[in-house]
Amino acid sequence: MRFFLLISLMFSGLLFGQTKVSGTLTTSDRPLSGAKIENLSSRVAVSSNVTGDYSIQAKALDTLRYSYVGKETKEVIVAYGTQVLNLALEAEITDLDNVEVADARTGLDELRKAWVMNKDLFRTSVGYIDQNDKGIRILQNIPMDSIDRSQTDLARALAKIIDGRVYYRENPPFIMMNPKGHYGGRVIYDVDGLVSYKLPLFLDVDDIDRVSVLAGPKISARYEGRKLITENLANHSRKYGVGVGAIMVINTKRANKVREKGTDTYYDFAKRRDNAYNRDAKPYRVDYPDWIRERGFGQKSVDLVTLWTEQKEDLLKHPYQALLLSRFVTDEMGMPSVGKLMVTDLVRQYPTDVQLLLASAYVLDAWQAYEESGRVYKMILGQINNVQSIKNVAQNADLDAKPSYAANCYAEIASLQKGDTHQISELDSIVKTEVVGLYHKNKKKLGASTWNIGELPWYLKGRLLLEWSDPDAEFELELVNPNGQTLNWNHSSEENAALINQEKIQGLHSKQFIIDNTVLGPWQVNLVYLGNKSGHPTYFKLTSTQDFGTKSQKDTIGAFMMIADSGKIKLTSFSTKPLVSNNGR
Repeated sequence: MRFFLLISLMFSGLLFGQTKVSGTLTTSDRPLSGAKIENLSSRVAVSSNVTGDYSIQAKALDTLRYSYVGKETKEVIVAYGTQVLNLALEAEITDLDNVEVADARTGLDELRKAWVMNKDLFRTSVGYIDQNDKGIRILQNIPMDSIDRSQTDLARALAKIIDGRVYYRENPPFIMMNPKGHYGGRVIYDVDGLVSYKLPLFLDVDDIDRVSVLAGPKISARYEGRKLITENLANHSRKYGVGVGAIMVINTKRANKVREKGTDTYYDFAKRRDNAYNRDAKPYRVDYPDWIRERGFGQKSVDLVTLWTEQKEDLLKHPYQALLLSRFVTDEMGMPSVGKLMVTDLVRQYPTDVQLLLASAYVLDAWQAYEESGRVYKMILGQINNVQSIKNVAQNADLDAKPSYAANCYAEIASLQKGDTHQISELDSIVKTEVVGLYHKNKKKLGASTWNIGELPWYLKGRLLLEWSDPDAEFELELVNPNGQTLNWNHSSEENAALINQEKIQGLHSKQFIIDNTVLGPWQVNLVYLGNKSGHPTYFKLTSTQDFGTKSQKDTIGAFMMIADSGKIKLTSFSTKPLVSNNGR
């Protein structure tokens, strides 16, 4: 049976076992030299060099063991097509040097399970911390029922209850604890193991499970060795005169999940694929925070334009929350004109934030507000003049029934690519597909004499185009055909670090799949989102097309906001029609 997808970009390594796996090992954001990498299947072993790099002979389904004295050992099963495996080996959490627990639990699995029930335990970037540890000083435990959950961000939610001062009118906002010995000063934040010197405004206040501000010699010793912390402290030490003394540790509800053995990220991306669909995807839904209704935006009797005008100065300080609000008033309240007004004010406020502009354009596309999204794409093009940006403008013009303008954009792409030896074949293929579809839909308008396209390829009946707003986004896409077979495409630094790096160089953030219409029936598109470096949400735009390149072509566009630890999400489903010849269309 013919494979059910014809992929535009063919990975030659997917069909045969790899003979070599390479990567970089790190610890606490630094290269890990001298770590042992052993192929348990062949008994071959190598060590990482001074920069943490390694290379070892391995084929599909071989097991690689990564070990270093005092670090957590990891075992990875090599997947078909795996060429790059970058791993971080952090301190092994098994003894009292890393955590002291009252009932002497020492195993990592036991700690994970205990952490769910024991509110004295915190998961941090330096291990599990028990507040009962004698070497830790609790500056403040913040009761969850005292947090003002009607606020849009953590700074305002903590303003009246923190034992210190919140400077939320600064850019970025920050917290200063009351000076008590050397423990006073500016706060550092550790959110589920993600360390930042900036107050995490991206957090949904409703999602917070526990918050404590910790200090003491053990805290200082652990965090002062972190490169991120020491660099950020150096930048502010003259102004604020602080050292590592106050760490606000925040755990979210999403992080408080017991993971069964073998389900950590590095296992998920390396274990064998049996090409049988596990029907565990949850339907996509948007969880709107309580503050939206508490601020009055859920009341139909309220003038939403006036309400937005009164509050937008405050709300626009938190752009992704404002974008979420625009979706609420459009999709839940049925007020698209107000939603578009909010997005217009948002992009005017942040004209140089490319990731936010892309997210806003995706949302407008999903609303079929192509004129408005076209203006946003042109704002991006004014800053980043590359093939990807021009393609976005061209694709928008096509959707907005402006084929001549779209054709001019593609002609400009052809001019840019002429003589360029550093093209990405995936992006080049997407552009070619767009040009073919544009021509066949608009033969009379564009004039057949100026084009040399020929007939549509026989298989080009349906297409999926996935785009994402953040170049650092990591995720796994799963396509499920009517026979229950799957194709998985991984966009992670652990499997595709070289690809992601090349994408950043070229500005690529899109991937297309051509659907094989000889397999008829319902299809499904699932996505597992792993996060990005910024902590902000990533927006995905998924365009599913039927009857491609014909006058009856139908494009269905969805915009999906993704945050980490949400599990496998069903983005969309669609049905394929019988394949017919493209001749005579």
